[in-house]
Amino acid sequence: MTNLYPIGINNLFADNGLSDVQSYLYFPADPAQMVAIVKKVFFQRGIRFIFSTRSKVPWILKEDGKTRYFEGDYEFVPGKDEVILEGTAGYVISFGEMLYRAHDAVLRCRQEGLDVGLINKSTLNVVDEQVWSSFSDFMPRYHWIARFSAKLENLRLC
Repeated sequence: MTNLYPIGINNLFADNGLSDVQSYLYFPADPAQMVAIVKKVFFQRGIRFIFSTRSKVPWILKEDGKTRYFEGDYEFVPGKDEVILEGTAGYVISFGEMLYRAHDAVLRCRQEGLDVGLINKSTLNVVDEQVWSSFSDFMPRYHWIARFSAKLENLRLC
């Protein structure tokens, strides 16, 4: 049985459920993060998958709207989730090529008065306990999900 689709590998089965070895699934958000990931993990031992898109994606920018997030002093840390934007009303968690779309949605929600944050989960199959614990306050409060969904619907994003 194969897990290939006509356009490539089904990334949900990429590590093939190997129980005897830890594999890593890396999803860079833009070209700068791709370079950082490859530099960090290329010579590491073990199984790792780095997924790239076939499409050109825009740079992820810091809050100033000019500086690229994954350049300068940025260093990729395998398994570490990155807080792209801090929020007080909740967080959107995204990865790979969807991050720039989620970033745009978060910025639009902020323009509407909903202070939502953005998390980049570039190592998809590893839980970053430190980052998750920092926004666990939001987990029991499901009402913000409905508010966020309503805002997205008003912005015609979903």
